[in-house]
Parts: sequence; structure tokens; C-alpha cells
Amino acid sequence: MRDPEKITVSLAVESQLFRDGLRAIMSAEDAFVIVAEAASGQDAVRSSALRQPDVLLLDVPMSGMSPVMTIRQVSKVSQPTRIVVLSMHLDNDLIVSLAAAGAAAYLSKEIGGCELCAQLRSIAQGDEAFTLRLPRGLDPVRPEVPSTATSLTDREIEVLRLVSLAMSNSEIATRLYVSEATVKRHLTNAFTKLKARSRLDAVNRAMALGMLVSVAEVIERSFY
Repeated sequence: MRDPEKITVSLAVESQLFRDGLRAIMSAEDAFVIVAEAASGQDAVRSSALRQPDVLLLDVPMSGMSPVMTIRQVSKVSQPTRIVVLSMHLDNDLIVSLAAAGAAAYLSKEIGGCELCAQLRSIAQGDEAFTLRLPRGLDPVRPEVPSTATSLTDREIEVLRLVSLAMSNSEIATRLYVSEATVKRHLTNAFTKLKARSRLDAVNRAMALGMLVSVAEVIERSFY
């Protein structure tokens, strides 16, 4: 029977050595109990569905399905699970997409054991703010924003906000009661004004202007 005083943790880490290290750190803390381990995204989804952990510690990168898909699938099969990403990669697009998919935190693998445990306790206890801890000496790349971006319409900004929540064109069209063609037109106009190369690039550039009120904005504020 699960101890309600314990925080249950699943380790989704491909490297056996790294997984052993995390297990040792977690096991030394009375607050945590390891209930599952996985070496691939698919295994992480299966074990989360079975064990329903409070926290999933997800190593990025990992073989198998993409981290975004892993997070989305785990969120479906184990809704209470808070997903914490461990990575050494610094990529604005990746951070935004992981948060939009449902990750609760993005932590550098340089984090110390004590701080990791403190972060996991805070996240498991319901801290809703997106937690971002980057590798030492690194800062997110801030995109250059062209002056034409200030002419974005309210509807274009709204479409970008929904894009930042990982919604497809079809889902955005349904939400806004418009056609997919209309959504595409708004995106094309936004891309042109922002000089963006992709959906996530457009989100980053709109974030830099403070235009979005979304999960992405929480990440933007965490950069400081």
C-alpha cells in the first residue's frame, strides 16, 4: 500500500549509470520512494500508466518516442503525474514545446542532489510555476525581433497563444470558430511580421515582445 507521506518517483533514464545515481540520491531521502524505472519513452508511458507516480523524472534525450510525445502520453495515462525533464541541452524551442506539452520543470543535469530533491518536493507538493534551471554560465538565446512585429493583430496574437499551448491548426480553428484556412492565414501573417522560421520560432519572438499570456510566458519570466 502506498504511503501517503511519501513522494512516488519514476525514473525514465536511458543510461544505467545515471539511473543508478539518481536512484541512490532518491533512496537517501526519506521523502521519496522509487516505484518504477524505464529506459525508453515507451516504457515510461507504460510504467506511468501502471504505477501512477507523483513525479516522473525524464532524461532528455532518450531513445524511442520524442520527449514531447512521451510527456503528452504520460499526461494522458497518469494525469496526476508531474513531469520533470533533466537535460544538458539549451534550446528555446525545445523548452517551450516541453512546457506546452505538460512538463512541470526543465532542470540542468548539473543540478546538485540536494537541490534536485528540493525541486522535486516543491513540484510534487503542487507548485504550479514552471521551474527552469539552466547549465551554469548559459543563458537562453533571445531572438531578434523586427519592428514589424508590433503590428500583429489581436487575432494573430491569439492564434500564436494557442500555438504555444501545442494546439494544431484544426484545434485552433475549433477553439476560435473559424476555418483552418483562416488560422493558416493568421499564422502566415504573423510569421511574416515576426520574420519567424517556424511555429515555435514565432512563439519565441512573440514571447520576447511580451505578447503571450500562457505557459510560454511563465518560461520567459523564469529566464531572469
